[in-house]
Amino acid sequence: MMRLKCAYCYVFLFFVGLCPAFADYPVDPESPVKWVKPDTFDCRKPDMGLPVLKCASHSFLFDPQEDEGVNGQYKSTHHGTYSHHSWITLYKNYFIVTWTNHLQDENGPGQRILAKLGVVSDDKSDVIWGGDETVFEVCPPPHPAKRRREVDDNDIIDSIYVNGGFSVINGRLFMEASLGFCDGWTDSVPVRVGNLNNYVPSEHYGTKCDTKTGWNWDIFWKLDTTYVQEWSVTDGVLRPITPLYRKGANVPNEIRITEKLTKKILPLNSYYNDAIPFEQSPEDFQAALKGQRDWPPARSILMEPGKERYAANGSNGLAHKTQYIRRDGVAVMIADNLMDDGSKAVPYGSTATYYASIRQPSESYFKAPWKTNLFGAAQAVSGELPDGSNWLVGSNLERTKLYLATSPDGITFDRTWSLITMNKKGQPGVCKGGNGPQYPVAVTIGDNIWIVYSVYKQWIGVTKIPVKPLLRTNDVDKDK
Repeated sequence: MMRLKCAYCYVFLFFVGLCPAFADYPVDPESPVKWVKPDTFDCRKPDMGLPVLKCASHSFLFDPQEDEGVNGQYKSTHHGTYSHHSWITLYKNYFIVTWTNHLQDENGPGQRILAKLGVVSDDKSDVIWGGDETVFEVCPPPHPAKRRREVDDNDIIDSIYVNGGFSVINGRLFMEASLGFCDGWTDSVPVRVGNLNNYVPSEHYGTKCDTKTGWNWDIFWKLDTTYVQEWSVTDGVLRPITPLYRKGANVPNEIRITEKLTKKILPLNSYYNDAIPFEQSPEDFQAALKGQRDWPPARSILMEPGKERYAANGSNGLAHKTQYIRRDGVAVMIADNLMDDGSKAVPYGSTATYYASIRQPSESYFKAPWKTNLFGAAQAVSGELPDGSNWLVGSNLERTKLYLATSPDGITFDRTWSLITMNKKGQPGVCKGGNGPQYPVAVTIGDNIWIVYSVYKQWIGVTKIPVKPLLRTNDVDKDK
């Protein structure tokens, strides 16, 4: 049984010092965001010492069964204890949640994509999710499903996985997917987060994880080949209505890993290997993909090319970005930073506070972000409220708690609630960790904010937050 624990796999007791109970986190003078830390805040306490947002309700969309796999196949759509990379799509009156799913490990061989189909009520006050019958496989495994290896000393790449999600273009639903794999470990965050299509310098490539020496970052490789297929919902069933089309050349037979190391690639499963070249798809299909995208909303988080990972202090590890629009029209980006001072990675990959930058309506790119005093780690999610104020959901370093903060102007976050506290241990796996909610994504429907997230990278959870108690015009108590 594999026992590998590395980047994002947590042993937090040693790092309690990263979460000081009453620290006043320094604010960079140029930071466009400031957090008014509640007097009772203590990230080591239950609910972080914050009042609980009692109006929020929580449930699980996916509660998987353990799956050792049979001949490289999953037992069903209800198996596989790795669930992550949640994505929301609104299509007609449907609320579709997609996520990556694997037997047990992050980005493991044969990782697939599952979807949960919900129906938005006519008055937009709720979503009817149904049971197991509303879970569908939308992208099968590209390679036979199996556990991730502990040491990447293999000669053949047999570990390709799929990532992707739905888009709505001129009212039509399209699945767009890409392929990648993990091979090797590195001591360099810029190498690890570069999503390389080029080889890795030999001095930054290793075959195994070693947290003691800093070789704890698995290397992501992205292939140029992508896939697209049109889907629809008929009689409550999410199903494809066209063949799978391939954009770009088929996956190559080999790939260069370092200057001196080249590995062969195992042929893809027939679903992908037999995909039809996009140029042979009907003209109507090709034209449709050039149309107006109704979903996701057109909000690109763009930074100057070549500087997408750089913070204002010179560190090169920005990740997990979200943005909101202030009442004055200025866009604000909130980001995690995998590096603290530009020279070394923060233990287990996250700072204790977020970074932030702005983009004026007349500008194309966000500025390099500054370190804020806004407590949080990993991925945050944010948005706007009807009265022009803003909200943000962030997590603690241990990924066991989510909080919600609001700001009247998008600059000063002066109200903070505890949203979720959870300690739910699941089936261990490579790069699984944090026993609670993490990596939230969100959408507002009617008078409610819906937050979707993974729990321990195993379960998929959903939280419904009524908008009204968050509005400044209501002058409500913080604990309502």
